[in-house]
Amino acid sequence: DFTNDNVKYASKSGGIWTLETVDAVGNVGYYTSLALDAQGNPRISYHDSSNGDLKCASKSGGIWTLETVDVTGLVGYYTSLALDSQGNPRISYQEFLNGDFKYASKSGGIWTIETVEAAGNVGQYTSLALDPQGNPRISYQDNTNFDLKYASKSGGIWTIETVDAVGSVGQHTSLVLDAQGNPRISYYDNTNFDLKYASAAVELSDPSPGAVWPVGASRTITWNGTGRVDLYLSTDGGSGWQLYESGLTGGEHRLIVPHTPTRFAAVKLERAVPRSVSKTPGLFTIETSVALLSFAAQISPAGTGADLSWASDPGPADLAGYRIERSDPASASGFRTLVSLTRETTYRDVTGAAGGHYRLFAVNGLGEELLLGEAALLPARPLAAWPMPYRSGQLSVSFARGSPPA
Repeated sequence: DFTNDNVKYASKSGGIWTLETVDAVGNVGYYTSLALDAQGNPRISYHDSSNGDLKCASKSGGIWTLETVDVTGLVGYYTSLALDSQGNPRISYQEFLNGDFKYASKSGGIWTIETVEAAGNVGQYTSLALDPQGNPRISYQDNTNFDLKYASKSGGIWTIETVDAVGSVGQHTSLVLDAQGNPRISYYDNTNFDLKYASAAVELSDPSPGAVWPVGASRTITWNGTGRVDLYLSTDGGSGWQLYESGLTGGEHRLIVPHTPTRFAAVKLERAVPRSVSKTPGLFTIETSVALLSFAAQISPAGTGADLSWASDPGPADLAGYRIERSDPASASGFRTLVSLTRETTYRDVTGAAGGHYRLFAVNGLGEELLLGEAALLPARPLAAWPMPYRSGQLSVSFARGSPPA
């Protein structure tokens, strides 16, 4: 509450907002951060501007308790609060006078204060998360170099990483950890006025849910993230996974779609170190069939030969091509191959003649053939129409009738 210099807390229940004054002593309530314990009780970290202290407020049984956490220097700027599995508070914050980045943790009723980094003016815009073991992970800005940085503690040792050093970045950070503990950070790029996102995880970007993969087609798996990953394919919605390729790098991998038709396909990427798993957020389809949209044979305009045209779904981009057969009474099957493989959708049979029959096959990338359909080259038949020229009224048309050649 800037008017009264108070820390306030608002909660909504049953559609009604309730407002409470938490701390009204002096000029307090800057840089607040809120967390709830397992029972839903609020915990709030904040800056006491009158005394330059870091404070923490907790409510239990309807009573607010205020604690002064750190009084050394001008502390409590840019606080971020998290609770461990036992409900103990952990706070990241900046000591403003020296520009130090600090961390406070409470255990057994005792607060412990640590300096995470003291090189330059650091620790602005902190965001704190705890891994499943309770180890702190913190994103923040290095205001000396205007970089986004990340601090993690493991085995009692703090490790500092520069995440983004391009331009003036790292303001207004927000950190979460995924299921494997990989950090994801959103932050502001003050140079380009952009919202940015940084991730240490492997993140699958393609295929998308609802995609259709034709069997034998070439498809590309794409992802963001570094390190070697193993590629898995599921045909039962993710209940079972089969290793497809291992040790992939570079963010993309091109593959030939296997003959595993299903409406419940999914892809998974796994990185061993540091562990990261990413799956398609929905299912896609692996389709073995090829639909014939059209197939026609007609006498060439010159009057000799035959012009063939066709269309299919999937088309030539997702097939090895098409094979064409023409009827041949001398062949045991009654047909012989006219074109062994083409990726075109038209063909001129210069020796084609009326009465000929054609068969069209799709050939997928695995070399498998599917018969799409047949077309017959029927002889042209003369039409007679009268009166000519026609202007209005009745028009009569006559033509010969007969069965097509066998």
